[in-house]
Amino acid sequence: MTRASKSLMGLAAGVLLMVASVYSALGGVAFVASCLGLLTSVISVGFLLSTQSSAAFGRPHPWIWLLFGLALGLHGYENLSHGSGSLVLGFLGWALAPHVLALVLSCFRATRLPAVAGAAAALLLDAWTFHAVFIAPTSSTAALALIWIPLWNILIVVPVATWIAWLFNRRRQPAAPAD
Repeated sequence: MTRASKSLMGLAAGVLLMVASVYSALGGVAFVASCLGLLTSVISVGFLLSTQSSAAFGRPHPWIWLLFGLALGLHGYENLSHGSGSLVLGFLGWALAPHVLALVLSCFRATRLPAVAGAAAALLLDAWTFHAVFIAPTSSTAALALIWIPLWNILIVVPVATWIAWLFNRRRQPAAPAD
């Protein structure tokens, strides 16, 4: 088993621990499980990034930090002011997972700028969800969006927005001259 596949398995285990703590499947140890899940995810991403060659890896785009800070502020506010109990950290980690994905994607030279589009799209969906849940809820089940939107951001919004921006950026760049 390669180091990259071990890192991906660790990342999956960390995400599963965070999701299990959000759904209260772990009872009284949910807080500890969410902390361990977040720590496992961060360490696994670090190991996964260390498998890349130094030529493919660089510093994240500066705009990604601004978007990450806005996401941290939004989700920190929604979890600390509207949440209570030990699940706050699990919900915060779960809500920030798509933004961490965009930050990681921005570390690769090929997706440095396109990842900003993914982060912006995820932040827009998060802001819309905040509005739909806390400001103008239309149903009693509106709060369920807080659980599902991060999953949609991870699986659909961030990857698709990053891919579309990457395609657009690739079409804008002039073709390399043939030798």
